[in-house]
Amino acid sequence: MTIILAALLPKLHVNRNTARSIIYGPEKYGGLALPNLYTTTSMDKLRLFLGHLRLQDRTGQLIHIDLTYLQLLSGIGTFFLIEDAASFSWLESGWITSLWEFTSGHALKFLYPGQWTPPKPRENDIYLMEAFAKQNPPVRTMAALNRCRLFLQVITISDISTADGK
Repeated sequence: MTIILAALLPKLHVNRNTARSIIYGPEKYGGLALPNLYTTTSMDKLRLFLGHLRLQDRTGQLIHIDLTYLQLLSGIGTFFLIEDAASFSWLESGWITSLWEFTSGHALKFLYPGQWTPPKPRENDIYLMEAFAKQNPPVRTMAALNRCRLFLQVITISDISTADGK
């Protein structure tokens, strides 16, 4: 938006350093009522996402596949879209992750009963990525740990331990 506003505001004969509350504010309070393109495009993306998931058309099925893929990439036991996106900055960026960042920033949560989540094979098992996240490592370390986890095709601690827990 910074680049767009830097080009647009002088064309509207408005100082480019004008407070954003005036630029985006409603006209009845003296604002210009310019739409925020990030919010507008994100709302359109959300409508598209929800519409296709409800219809379960071909695009909805592809979105469902992508959700399942991202669930596997996240390595956690809860539906990743109900979690805070900032906690998963080490995940690949893409269309759904950008939607997730927007909805997470506006405290929107998804309830999607058809979503797959990895089951725990044993009682008291722990998801590896949740265990790693509790240690608060840097983002690069989390990304490296996740790549190793995916290469080894493991999700929980029981996937890398023996039956006696070693």
